[in-house]
Amino acid sequence: DQNISGLDAGNYTVTVTDDFDSQSTTFTVGILPVYGGLEVCYVSSDLNDPTKNRVFFKNPGMYNIEYYQVLRESSVVGVYDLIGQANAIVSSFLDNSSDNSSLSYKYEVRSVDSCGNFSTESPFHRTILLQANLGLGNTVNLSWNPYEGTAYTTYSVFRSVNGGPFELLISLPTSNTTFNDGAADVSINTYKYFVGIAINACDFTKTNNQIRSNQKIIGNALVSEIQEDQINIYPNPVNDILTVSIPDIFEMNYIDLLDQTGKLVGRFNSEFIQVTGLQSGTYLIKIVLSSGQIIQKMITRI
Repeated sequence: DQNISGLDAGNYTVTVTDDFDSQSTTFTVGILPVYGGLEVCYVSSDLNDPTKNRVFFKNPGMYNIEYYQVLRESSVVGVYDLIGQANAIVSSFLDNSSDNSSLSYKYEVRSVDSCGNFSTESPFHRTILLQANLGLGNTVNLSWNPYEGTAYTTYSVFRSVNGGPFELLISLPTSNTTFNDGAADVSINTYKYFVGIAINACDFTKTNNQIRSNQKIIGNALVSEIQEDQINIYPNPVNDILTVSIPDIFEMNYIDLLDQTGKLVGRFNSEFIQVTGLQSGTYLIKIVLSSGQIIQKMITRI
């Protein structure tokens, strides 16, 4: 046997000779082109952390791929930075550095094969940024930018009232990117909204998919900001589990725990924080609310 790996593409002749005869045959070595079918299927706010974007891949007929790379448009228009990579067997990538409550993002993807060759970048997808403000008579005005990158015909506006489940409020044609929720009364209720788009299934799933915008909260909880003395953190000092308690009318996005150098030690989506693995010392707790307000408090690990 002869190992022919590493040969350049082209035609080759092999000759076999013994004491009596010599035989030759010609064969062709071909090299598969870099797989170029990888695309963004859609980008949506993440179901577990709605402040982050999740990029879903579309990869029909994939072959010889080592991993995917995800790129995001930088502060320079048309210039994309590499923000991470994903194993070729996964269906999505979570952009942990995104904050979809304040920005609309553009994403592209590309594939890298087992020889280290890069495909060209895919067409971009741009996320929806939903914004809200108070309307006349304590109603709510909503506005958003169109999603870019895939075809769709309808926007669906979903609403949650006072922390209840999201329910479909209205469906609108794509010619509409504004809506006034005339049934809302922010003087007595708190509302949370997102805009959804139903699209055809990607190749990795058998069900339809939904693009989700960022979530926007507005209502009586935002009439006045939370005061620091309304947040109860206990026990402090702590040696096992720290509890962060805030009034029910305010919604927490997440809690960051930082050491004395400002380094992020952990991010938590629960009011209960396990600290048994931390070294003794002083730490900063940063509580980020859905309204965008940030409260910072010091704790001591003993």
